[in-house]
Amino acid sequence: PMMLGFDTRRKFFDALKHGRKLATQSFNIELSMAIPDLIKGLRIANASMKENGQVEENEADAMPMPLFEYMCQSAVVAGNALWWVMSLLQWNLMARVQNIDNLSFASFSMGTDSIRVKYNQTKKDKTGQKTTSKNCYANPFNMYICLYTALAIYFSVMNTTWVGDEYVDFIFIRKGSKKGSASSNYCDYVRKWASRCKERITLFIRPDHTNAHGIRKGSATEATSSPETSLPSVFHRGEWSLGVVLDIYWKFAQKGDQLLGRILAGLDPDRSTFDVLPPHFTKTDDPKIKEAVNLCFGNIILMLGQDSFMYPILLRCLASLVHHE
Repeated sequence: PMMLGFDTRRKFFDALKHGRKLATQSFNIELSMAIPDLIKGLRIANASMKENGQVEENEADAMPMPLFEYMCQSAVVAGNALWWVMSLLQWNLMARVQNIDNLSFASFSMGTDSIRVKYNQTKKDKTGQKTTSKNCYANPFNMYICLYTALAIYFSVMNTTWVGDEYVDFIFIRKGSKKGSASSNYCDYVRKWASRCKERITLFIRPDHTNAHGIRKGSATEATSSPETSLPSVFHRGEWSLGVVLDIYWKFAQKGDQLLGRILAGLDPDRSTFDVLPPHFTKTDDPKIKEAVNLCFGNIILMLGQDSFMYPILLRCLASLVHHE
């Protein structure tokens, strides 16, 4: 008979520990003493069953950068702006798809040469008090994996659906829809693509293990494969814990996140162009530029206000759109 793998079974222990934490209680002494041996026993049993091909393996395979770029190309060819931009946000932020689902305009802010994104909350931090801003960069050399261009196109497409006098909380969740609706649609796009492109995907990973979580795994793998990357920066980017002591004393470094952001944008740290500036307008008060901003994002600006913090972000996205056009 086929059995659940170790990782699935381990999550039951995680659930028990979480429940104990919420209840501020302790396990009885017998269970506390038995848990290490139970987990060790599960590992041994898993290895034995795996030899006999009895383990159900449902985990996502890490999506490598060349396959991720191919998926982005597929999204562009399909004219699916939501699939494209959510993929790039998930990759650049090293995020769970749920964290992308409920992003709002307030999640975005300007960096010196970046656009910064901060989650409303995470799996482990429901209040959002410990979440950190992630620096995201443009890629002037490759349109398909340029986050700024994807954002510009998504905002331009959605601009026609937003009403100026009615504030919209979320970017991807349509008004009247439930949380999780955008991520559900997105995951469906990825699954259908994996089904259509099995032959191409087989060159990189297992098609039946291709899903949205593999993008998060893939960007983490891409980040750690570079010797320039700071491991604490990777942990903070992915919202993983370094452990209580290290979380307190090993503080998040802005410079490390900036370097990591450029690597995830597809910029090569071994090239002189690694520190390239994003495409930008040098004369932002030019009437033609203002006209272009209003054509592309007029309803959004009307909704948020002319002096909104989003204006310079939209301007920076528009510059990448013009550059790649």
